[in-house]
Amino acid sequence: MIFLKKFVAWIIMLIIALTQLLLYIPIFSCRDTGPSPVCIEQFRFSIIGSSAITEEFINSVKEVLKLISYLAIDMGWSTRMTDSEIYREENLVDTFDAENVYSVNHFGYCKKKHNSIVYCARNGHSGMDVLGILVRDIGIQLGMLSISHQNETTMVGDSLVLTYHLGLTSLKKFLKAKQTSTLSKVLLLEDGQTERTNNTGPPQFAKGVALARFLQLANAGVLIMLINEIAASTLCLLAVLAYGITLILKLKVRILITALKVAASTLIAIATITFTSTLLYFLALKTLEPSSDPLQPPTKWDIMQVSVGPGFVIGWIRYALQIILLPLVFLTIRYYRAREEPCQVVEEPNTGQLKDWA
Repeated sequence: MIFLKKFVAWIIMLIIALTQLLLYIPIFSCRDTGPSPVCIEQFRFSIIGSSAITEEFINSVKEVLKLISYLAIDMGWSTRMTDSEIYREENLVDTFDAENVYSVNHFGYCKKKHNSIVYCARNGHSGMDVLGILVRDIGIQLGMLSISHQNETTMVGDSLVLTYHLGLTSLKKFLKAKQTSTLSKVLLLEDGQTERTNNTGPPQFAKGVALARFLQLANAGVLIMLINEIAASTLCLLAVLAYGITLILKLKVRILITALKVAASTLIAIATITFTSTLLYFLALKTLEPSSDPLQPPTKWDIMQVSVGPGFVIGWIRYALQIILLPLVFLTIRYYRAREEPCQVVEEPNTGQLKDWA
């Protein structure tokens, strides 16, 4: 009991530091299928078509994916090439079907259909980029159409995502050079459109390429910041443990106190960036969601249904604990520093009595 009373402030700080670190564990879910896959996602999304433009776009993409599936089968990838059942639509690439629900986390995602997990895969360096996830799903399904053990599904998915990223980079460079390249100007001009009209604003597909490239880089940057955040959280816990050891052994290590303050401050700074970025990304995806008001007409960008996941709620709790941890570190250090100060003996004037000042 004496130990608890003496070190109660440090024990509370240790519990909070340990809890916020353990709350990073759900981030590493949704990565592997396994016998019992676990997915505590940040958010879920599915592709829907609520307007004429989005329905036309989705149907066009479905037809292209159907053609790619037929090519994969006819080129001899599948062992069931002679079986007519392989050509049924449920056996083809169904990335843009409305029944598919993608549960997304920072390091992986799971594809669900009819409330059951189809597979889980790692995102690589893509983070929570929804476009990268859709491209990876196409690659994985093409790998599933291949001969067993000849083409690994994850390898096909990684290759297609790499091709997608390289394609975005090349298109970005091509579109950036359109003002100086005669060939690009000719290719970017629409039928009956003069060069002067074309220069008044970038083409719509150029905006789409820029947006896709931005999402790729932004999600990759957030993923790097998240890794640094986990490292800072671990260092903060180690600093708290080391500080407690110095308190128990009655040692004075000033550099350790400084390290604890720096670790706590760095943690909250990085956590603020990653949490804010994740929140803004989720809100941006919500703008692509159709309105819940049946009287409001759909817009041309209503293409997905997005909902928050339990992992995002856990992130809220973790961030709240980190906010509490920062002032608690400084207050705890000040508290134990005040207790360690030696008592000063001061003689009161006109009385000749001695008084202790703590």
